[in-house]
Amino acid sequence: MTAEQNPRRIEGIVLIAVTYAIFPLSDVAAKYLTESWHVLQISWARYVMQILLLVPFVLARHPLSILRTRHHTLQFARGFFGFASNIPFVIALSFVSVADAFATGLMGPLILTALSVPLLGEKVGWRRWAAVFVAFLGAMIVVRPGLGIVHWATALPLLASVMFALYQICTRKLNAHDHPEGTLLYGAVWGLVFGACVVPFVWTTPTWHDLALVAALGLASSVSHFLLVRAIRFAPMSLLAPFSYSQMISAVAVTFLFWGDLPDFFTIVGAGVIAASGLYVAQREARLARAGRLQAKAS
Repeated sequence: MTAEQNPRRIEGIVLIAVTYAIFPLSDVAAKYLTESWHVLQISWARYVMQILLLVPFVLARHPLSILRTRHHTLQFARGFFGFASNIPFVIALSFVSVADAFATGLMGPLILTALSVPLLGEKVGWRRWAAVFVAFLGAMIVVRPGLGIVHWATALPLLASVMFALYQICTRKLNAHDHPEGTLLYGAVWGLVFGACVVPFVWTTPTWHDLALVAALGLASSVSHFLLVRAIRFAPMSLLAPFSYSQMISAVAVTFLFWGDLPDFFTIVGAGVIAASGLYVAQREARLARAGRLQAKAS
């Protein structure tokens, strides 16, 4: 059976599709929480729920040895970037819709492409750089800086995307050495530690309604991150990358379902430009990977 015929790839695709359908649900809960909680408390609460849900589930399936690592600094950095990526995105959610926040957040895969050159030593040709530039223009269509039309907070997901790209780079490096579900737990623990350092200064006593939202946030976040780890095990990133843009569809759906809002024309156009650039990069990477495998077989 060839790699292309591997049925586990289909499982990976199904898992990634479910993952990106669930992701925006955690942001719906986070947006409601911004009405009464500080963004740092919301980010900390996300990790509290991940610890409560993921630790028993993962350790029931694996021995404690999955936590063995010789890369504590990299695990620390991954945890920091994961925690830091939540903050600007949740701040944006307190001002703009989930769909508008996701529109500029679609820059993430392209930012990852750019950062992979200095941080992973990958070679990026002019076509991928052109796609990154076009995607940036798409983000500017969404944000429309200087025109005073769109809220300034729409730009914050760009910062969140940079932080999340650094988080993914750390994850890629760790996957070569550490157990992926062990890394998942390390990320939750470090996020909890970082949040605990700041949450006493912004604490708001939760109501039962707040706790229900935190439970929904934590459940959606934990399930989506677990499915993401599983999907990456079954299929290569070049195959899964295009599905990241399906988040925009689910983000628009939940925004309309919970608030009755739809993104405006320019937001849709800008998101489309970003998605098209990312799809081009993913399609080209898949083609190059296939050519490399054929060349390896022929040699």
